[in-house]
Amino acid sequence: MVRSSPKNTLGNDIEESTLTGTLNLSRLLQSVYLALVGLALPISELGASPFFTFNLEPVSVEILKGWRDLSGSSAHHHFGIKINLSEGWKTYWRAPGDNGIPPEIRWTELTNATEPVMHFPAPRLIVDKANGITVIGYKDSVVFPISVSVPQGNENVVAAGSFQFGACRSVCVIQQVEFNEVLPAHLDIWEDQITKARASATDKVDAKAKGLRFSCHFRPDNGGSFKLSAVVEPEVLPNADVKLAPEYPDDEVWFSEIKTQVLADGTVGLDANMKHSGGYFPSIDRSKLTVTLVTPDSATEYSSCSGST
Repeated sequence: MVRSSPKNTLGNDIEESTLTGTLNLSRLLQSVYLALVGLALPISELGASPFFTFNLEPVSVEILKGWRDLSGSSAHHHFGIKINLSEGWKTYWRAPGDNGIPPEIRWTELTNATEPVMHFPAPRLIVDKANGITVIGYKDSVVFPISVSVPQGNENVVAAGSFQFGACRSVCVIQQVEFNEVLPAHLDIWEDQITKARASATDKVDAKAKGLRFSCHFRPDNGGSFKLSAVVEPEVLPNADVKLAPEYPDDEVWFSEIKTQVLADGTVGLDANMKHSGGYFPSIDRSKLTVTLVTPDSATEYSSCSGST
């Protein structure tokens, strides 16, 4: 069963509408066009193919049911969610900046499986001057690989939850899809698209090990938040637009008012507000902070910052 509903997180920047229906996830349709024009198709018109793709402009979604990997000490099932985007449309990475909508899966059931992991291909900086939008994310199409551990390797997996993503052109649209899907044990489909997406992960650089400058400073601010200032020395000096995306591995932490500036010495500076949903930080572990430098051609994640709190 699938139920699609709008969720507004950006106030007036979001255009809301509703698309509802009952579908098997492998026949998932999440068209932003339908959301924009308010059109709902009868289920009978969606076809009966077990691996259904509905290509209705400007955005469509398909499920890649993947394969069962029995080669290691424990079995895993690898599958994916693919978003297809028409020209001019973009979707977001996991750290999309101030107003972005990160793709997210919230699991409500995993039968015969544990430890779900969603993988993110390396993003790009997409500058849409015509519509006044800069996106850390993807255009054309993107596959988000998903892996689950299967303790009993030859058992079917039941995966249920909700998938949320955003797409932008002159407006941004967010949709949330509830799903319930069976992933058969003996399956080997769309492996190439999923493996290519996993192989395109963000480059990782340990700044300290590489002898590169990566400094970060945390200054207490009003209301229990912190002001983060960071400077990154890139391996290759950016010759185009650039953004820095900070991340901290805590679901209660987020960043706002993120500003990036290329400095005179070729380093890249970052200023941002760092906030905790509890209103204050029990502690900050600088070793957990990462900053990803994103350009139109590359994405590099830097770790091991030095400095003071």
